[in-house]
Amino acid sequence: MAQLNIPKFFNNEAELLLAARQECIDIHGSDIRAAGNQVEMAVREWLIRMLPTKVSVGHGHIIDINSDISPQLDCLLCDNKGFSTLFRAKDGTEYTPMDSVYAIGEIKSTFHKSQNYFKTISKNLKFIKSEMSRTLIKNTFTGELANDSLFHHILHSSSSKYLNRLFTFALFINSGDAKKDDLIEIYNNTPDSQLPSIAVFMDKFVIVKADTSEKGMEWHKYPEDAPESARWHIFEMREHAESDAKMEGKHIGVLYYLLVNHINNSLLERPVLNSYLKDLLVGSKSGTTVMNT
Repeated sequence: MAQLNIPKFFNNEAELLLAARQECIDIHGSDIRAAGNQVEMAVREWLIRMLPTKVSVGHGHIIDINSDISPQLDCLLCDNKGFSTLFRAKDGTEYTPMDSVYAIGEIKSTFHKSQNYFKTISKNLKFIKSEMSRTLIKNTFTGELANDSLFHHILHSSSSKYLNRLFTFALFINSGDAKKDDLIEIYNNTPDSQLPSIAVFMDKFVIVKADTSEKGMEWHKYPEDAPESARWHIFEMREHAESDAKMEGKHIGVLYYLLVNHINNSLLERPVLNSYLKDLLVGSKSGTTVMNT
């Protein structure tokens, strides 16, 4: 019986992203912005192909019910069943309702320490999580029935404490001049809520918050909800003789796993459109004419 070789599948997917990066370098040379834009497009196209069809993949800004907007984001993963995009500008930039967002991501072709990527990520996450309006939906059923358990939460059967937590990621196709000591310093001096749920340096290692034990490693998708025992870990999924999986394939496989796990355990409420357009829909009685028929 034929079997799917999953490790080789992810190896091939990683090769596609590496090839997209190299093609950009060959075409654009030292034009980092142009090359970076093309790599972002390649990663978004990969996510469109890989993720469930209920997820739309775009880029642009998040907007909340107060009309506050986030900084420009490289990747927006949104609920396709509601309003995945409130509107789209001529250049393709999307303005997405806060309530429709599953995850956000930063995508870079190469990590350059001088660019202070994590400083920008921290600043953006602090604004989105602290200044923008997003009401967390508490999961009323996490395995045991309670008086306030909602039927659609029971049917969804998620283990998450909240059903609309924001998942965040950073993906660097090439690790560039990334060094563990520098990253340890950044993580030790940055609040958990301002760090991505996972940072993937595709050719080198990944960073996640986790608990480790003799049984293995338990990853925590939402750093701010992790238990006190959890710690940030930098780990390399090295190649082994008994597996066909290469490091790059393993690393994007971890990202894929955490994204799909997050999406499957999330339950987003459909945005109330008039909450987002209330400033547009304001009128006055004096400007209204009643027509009798």
